[in-house]
Amino acid sequence: MLRTQQLKTKTTILLVALCAALSGAAHAQTMAHTATFQDSRTTLALDRFAKTLAENLVQSSDYTSVQYALIDLDTILVSGQVGENVKPLNHETVYGIGSVSKMFAAASVMKLAETNALNLDTPIYRYLPDFTMADPRYKRITARMLLNHSAGLRGDDYVNDALISGDNSTDGYDNFLTILSTQELNADPGAYSVYCNSCFTLSEKLVERVSGKSFTQYITDTFLRPLRMTHSSTPENTSATADYAYFKPEDPSTYWPWIHYNVIASGGINSTAEDMASFARVFMQNGAGILSEDSLAQMQAAEYRRGLWPAEADDSGNYGLGWDSVKLYPFNDLRIQALAKGGDITSHHASLVVLPQQNMAAVVLSTGGSSSLNQQLATKLLLQALATKGIATTSLVEKSFPVLAGVIMPQQLASYAGEYAHSDGRLTITISQAGELNVDVPDADMQSFQYAGNQGFVSPDRSTRIEFVDAANGRTYLWVRRYGTHPLLGQEATSEFQAQKLQPNPLNASTKAAWAARNGVRYYPVKLVYNSERFLTGLPPEEVQVTKDFEGYWGAKRIRDAKSAVSEVQIPGQAGRETQLATFETRGGKEYLHLNDDVLISQQSITALTLDTQHVEIAADGLATWFGLTPATAGYEPQITVPDKGAYAIYDGEANTLHYSVVDGATPITLPEQGALVFAGLPGSTFQIRMVKR
Repeated sequence: MLRTQQLKTKTTILLVALCAALSGAAHAQTMAHTATFQDSRTTLALDRFAKTLAENLVQSSDYTSVQYALIDLDTILVSGQVGENVKPLNHETVYGIGSVSKMFAAASVMKLAETNALNLDTPIYRYLPDFTMADPRYKRITARMLLNHSAGLRGDDYVNDALISGDNSTDGYDNFLTILSTQELNADPGAYSVYCNSCFTLSEKLVERVSGKSFTQYITDTFLRPLRMTHSSTPENTSATADYAYFKPEDPSTYWPWIHYNVIASGGINSTAEDMASFARVFMQNGAGILSEDSLAQMQAAEYRRGLWPAEADDSGNYGLGWDSVKLYPFNDLRIQALAKGGDITSHHASLVVLPQQNMAAVVLSTGGSSSLNQQLATKLLLQALATKGIATTSLVEKSFPVLAGVIMPQQLASYAGEYAHSDGRLTITISQAGELNVDVPDADMQSFQYAGNQGFVSPDRSTRIEFVDAANGRTYLWVRRYGTHPLLGQEATSEFQAQKLQPNPLNASTKAAWAARNGVRYYPVKLVYNSERFLTGLPPEEVQVTKDFEGYWGAKRIRDAKSAVSEVQIPGQAGRETQLATFETRGGKEYLHLNDDVLISQQSITALTLDTQHVEIAADGLATWFGLTPATAGYEPQITVPDKGAYAIYDGEANTLHYSVVDGATPITLPEQGALVFAGLPGSTFQIRMVKR
């Protein structure tokens, strides 16, 4: 049974920290320091430490609130929350934990494997016979590959996965296997691990099929109920009376509504810090006993080493089964294994850090901020707790990269200059004969590095080092290592391939002309349901951008022909996630862009709103209807009658949301001179419009 020490703070962070000693020496160190936290003065000091950190973080960053908890074996030592909320914050305030939900999926698969209901290394199509893809390699995908992100999937889920509470449609999840059936893989299964949301949505399907239960019911029976996680839920069983933590953006300064993420295993679980502290016990050496020692050992193993990966270095991202990191910095310098999982959804962020052999854990949940800062806060709290128990942490020092004096750059390194890409876009690298390397990213300041010896370039502040790696797969990668220092939380380390060098892709005359005609054209999403989160957060259109100085690419996507382009980067870690296949089609005289599961319409196929527009009917295909806004309607107030399960949204010329009827209702809004108006709803539903001059 989980015990809670009778010491509460009123802070809004969620921290759950788990401590683990990896080597025999570390285990001996742990056994030598058996001090406990039974001394109330020690616990009070930890409580003050955590509260001060949380308060300072909220005041200095874009956080609305933070909730935290620190657990030692089965006792929650510190729990608190700081910040603001619609209702006063307390230890029962519920947060979205985002991708920390993946740990429930990973633990579920491992539990089923323990009972021989499935085998980690058996192709999953044998358990899911209706799982198919337009690529024969899919038959090689195993459950292990889903959990270590190496299945080779493009990695996105589906378009309507995040919905504003009130109408929680599961159509997207229900049709997920149908969506996959039309897709090809981005890489050979098992070739490398690259962050993959779809892997865990597919894991959710696997758990349901093998167990015969819904995923919500399975994790309730296996984890939530035995661990007494009474404030944890999914979109399927969430309580209408739950005390939620809401996000308040700076502009406008009103709270956003609660949003359900219907990719439950990928990012849809809601919880509290104390509940997640209880869940952390699953992964402790002497914890809850739900998973076997063998399962825990497999989850904590260095799965990232099975495929392409940078050389070993201080890092915060190195995949296990489910875990983002199985050797989290700086605990590796203490010879202590630390496991970490972070989660980021639009307004909620989470971090779970576990030290399994120390039987400790910390969790930080927040509205606003980021999972990386939450992870640093959890790390800081754990280090303080270790020191309190007598485990030396004074050997930890801030690190930087050395610069050798008088070194001359080998001229062959200049050949690495050129165009590079990650899944989100492109960058240009130039290298001078004097050893200066510049990284030019569109719409960002140029970054400069100087040759520092040993085939690497270092930033002026010595926090970042760049090297180039010619990998065995024939690709060239930009390897970036960095020590980032936060004034409140200390130092974190990252080591990753951040981009892949692109090869020339000359186009024939007709293909070049087709893409030149699209250059600068914007495309607006039309597949969204009326309560999609994306209407609220702003809808920057996709814009085709091709350049003459390096033809053959739209951003990171290689142009294949006049009507298609595909991202073919194969980068482990984060930089190669969620690659896209883009295809164009003309239907009914309108051009549409397909990006994986998404559908967008060309701005050239959108008509301008006029004063004569009196009604809008959603077409039989259910696609949203867009209008452009011009000076002709500027200054007018649209009075719109909205049908059931319908909505409209108004955007300015920068695609910022000015009004969204699901949130703002009938609040008056004056149309801007530039921008867009979109209507979404069920097929055949009709909106009535009356324009009033203001």
